[in-house]
Amino acid sequence: MIYVRNILLLGIGLIVLTGCGNYRVKVVKKKEPPKNQRQPVAKVKKVDLKKSSMFNARLCAAYIRKKSYQVAMYKCNKALKHDPKNAVAHKWKAVLHQQLGQPELARKYYQAAIRLAPDDAGARNNFGAFLCQQKQYRQSEKQFLRAASNPLYGSRAFAYVNAGVCMQSAGDRDKAEKYFRLALSLDRNNAHALIRLAALQLDAGKVESAYRLMQRWSASNRQNSESLWLNIRIARLRGDVNRASSLGLLLVNKYPESTEAKRYRRRNN
Repeated sequence: MIYVRNILLLGIGLIVLTGCGNYRVKVVKKKEPPKNQRQPVAKVKKVDLKKSSMFNARLCAAYIRKKSYQVAMYKCNKALKHDPKNAVAHKWKAVLHQQLGQPELARKYYQAAIRLAPDDAGARNNFGAFLCQQKQYRQSEKQFLRAASNPLYGSRAFAYVNAGVCMQSAGDRDKAEKYFRLALSLDRNNAHALIRLAALQLDAGKVESAYRLMQRWSASNRQNSESLWLNIRIARLRGDVNRASSLGLLLVNKYPESTEAKRYRRRNN
């Protein structure tokens, strides 16, 4: 909420007390200036509640990103107080409750956001992620696909990646592969889709396919513990012992506490 304080200046008649003997009181009225010399009366600006609501909704989002959740809650509440139908405010309040581990409230605000703005692909993508966390995989899939089907949504590829990750969690590898490939059809070098599809291909015994996908991934991304471990597994299956060994040394030296480094050490002990 934006508060505007207005100061009202009132012209007050001047009372002059003069005393001499019997104390007479003379009231002198303030003279009105001629009409053509009068000062214009300042207009009191009204707060645009919808603009204020959107401003506070954006602040809520910014504070969520900074993990300043108390301030974020204050801003989201302000946004909704000024405009209870602000879909953006509902969306970010849902994200906030999700971050705070309050699933029922998160669900309530996601549903409100989508009801108010059914074409908001970002809200559907976020709701899909929430539903996947709650292991409601089929409902999650529907939200991701609605987001990905919106041609105006700038993150369609990521919606497909999210759908693929969720289908992996559901144990449906065929659908996961389908969605990762759809993501790559929109963004050929999407790092998330490449590495996840490569892992699926490797698990299916398609070593050369996994190798080619990781070659594409490595061309535009820096190695991390996940990619190093995947490349080590691929190198071993391709019989490239020297490459597997050098990548293993890089993994344990650069990411010694990672899950992948621990797996590598167990395999080599």
